Amino acid sequence: MNKLITLRNKKSKSSLPHILIVGGGLLIFIESIAFRITGVIILLLGAIALFSQSGCILDLENKKFRYYIKTFGMYFGKWEFLPDISYIAIVRVRMSRIKFRPSEVSFRQSDDSFDIAYDVNLILKNSQKRYQKIFNGNLSEAKTLAFQLAKDIDVKIYDSSTSIKKWIEKDEINPENH
Repeated sequence: MNKLITLRNKKSKSSLPHILIVGGGLLIFIESIAFRITGVIILLLGAIALFSQSGCILDLENKKFRYYIKTFGMYFGKWEFLPDISYIAIVRVRMSRIKFRPSEVSFRQSDDSFDIAYDVNLILKNSQKRYQKIFNGNLSEAKTLAFQLAKDIDVKIYDSSTSIKKWIEKDEINPENH
């Protein structure tokens, strides 16, 4: 089977790496050697944060997985044993955003203060941990991944991506149709 699946997380929208690069760059121009060294260190940290990626790697043949951080082509993360999988779940998740807008009385939280994302979880058999989250993203990517994994490891899918929850049995799984 020799199946190695690499899943990347979405890039963060954080501006912290950019702030670090600008701040480190400004510190380099101060005439004190301590400020210059600090500036170079901050600049390097900002570059690492800007160019790093994270995600999960599944090794289905050896029943292992690892969460990783990839920086400049090097992977960091510890391989862990993956217990037997009972089924795969697609779960709708409300991701909150703090967003306020003014009203007549005071500031109130906006009605559109959340995004919808979808998790793909491996539901585990005989494990202290009930599930292992392996992906967070949009619905089409989540369904494609869930159907491909279900086909590869021969398990069914519990789809709770809508208000109507349903089981998708093994014989109904066809990754090309979803």
